[in-house]
Amino acid sequence: MSYWIITVGTELVTGLTLDTNSQHISERLGKEGFFCSRQVSVPDDVAAIAEVLNEALASCDGTIITGGLGPTSDDVTREGVAEGLGLKLIFKDDLKAYLDRWYSRFESFQDIVYRQAYLPEGTVEIPPTTGSAAGFCLDAKGKVVIVLPGPPGEMSAMLESAMPFIRARWAGGESYFIRTLKTTAKSESWLETTLRDIMVREDVDVGILAKPGEISVQLRVRSDGKEAVDRIMNEVEKEIRSRLGRLVFALDDETLAEVVGRLLCSQQMTLAVAESCTGGLISKLLTDVPGSSAYVKLGVVSYSDDAKINLLRVSPHVVKGYGAVSEESALEMASGIRRISSADIGVSVTGIAGPGGQRARKPVGLVYVGLEAEDRRDAWEYNLSGPRWVVRARASQVALDAVRNYLLDRAGAL
Repeated sequence: MSYWIITVGTELVTGLTLDTNSQHISERLGKEGFFCSRQVSVPDDVAAIAEVLNEALASCDGTIITGGLGPTSDDVTREGVAEGLGLKLIFKDDLKAYLDRWYSRFESFQDIVYRQAYLPEGTVEIPPTTGSAAGFCLDAKGKVVIVLPGPPGEMSAMLESAMPFIRARWAGGESYFIRTLKTTAKSESWLETTLRDIMVREDVDVGILAKPGEISVQLRVRSDGKEAVDRIMNEVEKEIRSRLGRLVFALDDETLAEVVGRLLCSQQMTLAVAESCTGGLISKLLTDVPGSSAYVKLGVVSYSDDAKINLLRVSPHVVKGYGAVSEESALEMASGIRRISSADIGVSVTGIAGPGGQRARKPVGLVYVGLEAEDRRDAWEYNLSGPRWVVRARASQVALDAVRNYLLDRAGAL
């Protein structure tokens, strides 16, 4: 089943706010086998909302709308939906009672908040969860319409409440299944060349998606039978893994930091991180994972030469002779963080993230990763392209991948 996502908000079309709701919705419903065929943003305008809603209902099986359900006069999604479908707005006493309770914690509030108690006639309410605005579902012109609030936290919680309605209306027929293999391949072009014959198969769509430090191979299959889908997916995944080997580090939602954490836990090892150009990003990625306190011992942002020398005990002769951005400094940073933390593994990153700071023979994007463990001491040089945030993101990923590969080598030796 295919659907549109319509996000409402003048702040979206003017670029003041980033639309993250569409990503969440399409990812969540993709897991249910539903395919988002278009994403559209419209301003807070009744006529614009009505027009795009009717366009969506003429083109697909339904639509999900987010935004514009708040209490202010520019929150006009209810009016836009009602106008587009020729429905009246009905005042709901139960929603008024909820709003009275919700706003009672404030010293005062204006009657304008009761705008949120109006819903188009014939709708099924989705009660508010973390906010003041209710969502609603309805069948219109034989199609499904789901309307949710705009704040991402409210939207995602309410989407789960709407899932039974969505499943019931969209059950049966052809479904759309996705499997994503995340890789550390260096380039999209290399990956496509390696998988060229797989990418032209007729029974599966294969796409290559890139972001800093990660290139994914996405498998997409349309079918009305789960058994046939699994057979195709498993066959293609097996062939891709046989060609890429360790370059494939995860499936679907799992992150590289999660993979590293799982490997550390399985081998009962701990990790400490010394960062320079990444500014704490590696530590953040690691500690974003629940339970990471079991294996992350210490993270240090040694941004200055003094911090490298005084805290990590990098030799002043190394910094002066080779520079803070060097293989030698990376090795001593890894040794220092491992020593002061008593961790099993020390990993370090030092580099030039840009846009300034380049020197002779040391351009922007030059990064060194160091790693020390009881049985390993090594460093790697990378020349990473892109703006500052991309260099930092890619540097964080290559450092985590160095730890992953060390742990995989160690597991093979156990």
